[in-house]
Amino acid sequence: LEDNPSHPWQNWLLRHVAFWIIFNTIISVGVGYNHNFPLILSIQNTLVWMPYQIFMAYVLLYGIIPWFFKKRHKTALILLIIWLLLGLLGNFLFRYFVFIPFRTRAMPVPEHSTYRVAFTVNSYMLTNAIAFVAAIPKILRYQYQKERANQQLTHETRTIELQLLKSQVHPHFLFNTLNNLYSLTQ
Repeated sequence: LEDNPSHPWQNWLLRHVAFWIIFNTIISVGVGYNHNFPLILSIQNTLVWMPYQIFMAYVLLYGIIPWFFKKRHKTALILLIIWLLLGLLGNFLFRYFVFIPFRTRAMPVPEHSTYRVAFTVNSYMLTNAIAFVAAIPKILRYQYQKERANQQLTHETRTIELQLLKSQVHPHFLFNTLNNLYSLTQ
């Protein structure tokens, strides 16, 4: 989607909503197909997880990645490790307090397997994968903007150097021409 300078927030919102709809549609169909779930149950599961996935993705996008762009790699690495550990804890808590109660209403789970379902890391890995996939366009866009700025600076530098050379050459020729005219009149 092209950026429209008059409506930057609408473009941003449209891009992000389109990303989440497309991505979660793919996840719903993929999870439903892999686990032989009815499509409606798969969509419901995906919608329950979506707020957590969006939260994790935007913490990565707007909280951690900018530190890498600022060349603060140690800080960014520490924040990334904290993000991963808190994400794992958040995943377990979200599964236990939100997802399992929701899912047991739709599809009963035996009591002994509740903890096994709560402490699985499949959704954690999926959430991280979604966050990193969401980060790819931001990183590519940053690289593109940086490259474009470098090209513009190179162009401006060459233009200024050319103007400098022209300004040095003109007085020289003017002086020589005047000198020649003076010598011819003598």
